[in-house]
Order: sequence, then structure tokens, then C-alpha cells
Amino acid sequence: MPDNTTHQILTIYRGRLNAGNGDTGIGGPLRQPLGSSPVAGQLGAKVTLSHEDAAHMSDPGVGTLYGGVYQYVYVYPTPFHAVVRGRVAFYWSAAARVAFRVTPDHPPGTGCIAGIFINAITPGRCWFIQTKGLATILYTGMITKTSPAAQDLVICRNNDNVGEVFADATPLTSVEVRSILGVASEAPVGGALRLVELRPGFDNF
Repeated sequence: MPDNTTHQILTIYRGRLNAGNGDTGIGGPLRQPLGSSPVAGQLGAKVTLSHEDAAHMSDPGVGTLYGGVYQYVYVYPTPFHAVVRGRVAFYWSAAARVAFRVTPDHPPGTGCIAGIFINAITPGRCWFIQTKGLATILYTGMITKTSPAAQDLVICRNNDNVGEVFADATPLTSVEVRSILGVASEAPVGGALRLVELRPGFDNF
């Protein structure tokens, strides 16, 4: 049922969801900084798009977006890893999850996946990640499986926080199960961006 909450989000940069490098404050560049914004409730707001709408809202210079759910989050200001298209975003703690604050760095432990970065957001700014649907994921340069293919299981490679595929007969540990990203929709390629159907479970309310 609707929750009667209105989200005014969306000063989307030139109408393109994956363009620009993020908002300097919640809701847009003219808003107040994090913590004092009158529209702080926009943080965590979701946009659900069909394949057609997502393509229409894509910057062709960055890449094509596909149908799914996109969530407005804050990116931790001093990450170790670069925020790049296709890298995995994480919540580093329960408090960060509640506050919709993400990082490209793998936190201690696992199971804190927030979604996938859709463009190069400047750390310390607010913008969208993808949490559900058909997403573009960056793969590790050296995929473990010799001949990865569509429908392979894709997990997060924890040392660089990108996609990885193991050989079919490889048993998964509980840590790796908690790092599952989804199922490859096209054959994975080492060091490249390829489509993955995200597994359920990245939703954050």
C-alpha cells in the first residue's frame, strides 16, 4: 500500500540518471549539506524504471541503464577504492544502512551489499545506485572460471569489489554465498562491464 510519503527528488542532472558526479547536498546542488537539509527525507528514495524509461534516462556517453530500482544514497567521502560504474556498493554498518550511506570498500564481514554504482559519483555526494533489476557489473580482470557464460552465478570478489565467477563444481563458503550478486545475463568478460540480473535482497527501506 502507498505510504503517503511524497519524495520531491529529483533534480536529475539534465534528465539523465547516470550523468554528472552527484549532488553536493541532499536533493540537488542548491540544497543544504547532509545533516541540515530540509529535504533530508529524500535520502533513500527509490525510482522504479522500465527498460524503456531507463534507456530514455541514460547518458549514452556513460552507458545504457535497464529496468530496475534505483536508490538515492550518500557516498562515504574518503573511500579506498574508486567509485566507478559497475563496482559494488556496500553499507559498512547497520547505522550506515539506516542512514543510506554507502562505500565502494568491502566492510569487515559480509552481507552488507547495497547495490551497484551506475556512474562515477564523487565521494561525499548523493546520487543513485541500482538495487534491483538488470544491472551492468564490472568484472575482475582475471575471472576464475575458464569459460564463463550467461546464466553463471556471479559473486562479489572481495578484494576489489567487482564481479567474479567460479568454476561450476566449486563449493561456496557461507561468506561467498552472502556475496552473491546475481545471475549473468550475458557471458562475463574479465575486466569488462556486462549485464547481470541482480538477486533479490538489496532493498533498503
